[in-house]
Amino acid sequence: MFSSSRASACLVLVTLGAAVAGCGGSSSGGGSAALTKAQIDSAANTICGAEATAGQAVPTPSNIQDATQAAAYFDQIDPIIAGATSKLVALKPDSSVAADWNAFIALRKQETTLIHTIRTKADAKDRSGLTDLQNSSALGQQVDAAATKVGAATCAE
Repeated sequence: MFSSSRASACLVLVTLGAAVAGCGGSSSGGGSAALTKAQIDSAANTICGAEATAGQAVPTPSNIQDATQAAAYFDQIDPIIAGATSKLVALKPDSSVAADWNAFIALRKQETTLIHTIRTKADAKDRSGLTDLQNSSALGQQVDAAATKVGAATCAE
């Protein structure tokens, strides 16, 4: 029931999440100044663009239903997404965008956790990971909508 085109679409969504790891917000640690909407949009779009590039470098499995292929893929994608999410979380918005940004980050964290769960299940050859992957589409749409609302259009592609 899980078509290869749907799997590819889900994998692309996953890949987009991963690009965030390649870029970051402030070079200083915590305590950096809050970012304006324009600054946070720019930083998030840079992160997500790098994430997409990194994710596209990972070969897509020819058969996502093959646990070995799925595990190999998600073993590479999961850390990209997790790193990207960490970079996004590190961005601190000013009050004018904080509510929308925090909603986006909350959804992004859910998506990152789901991808990690799919990876763990693929590694264990637990076929229920396929159901999780199929169900990830709805969450991906929510993440995309939240990214668009906050102005991080690249994070929604």
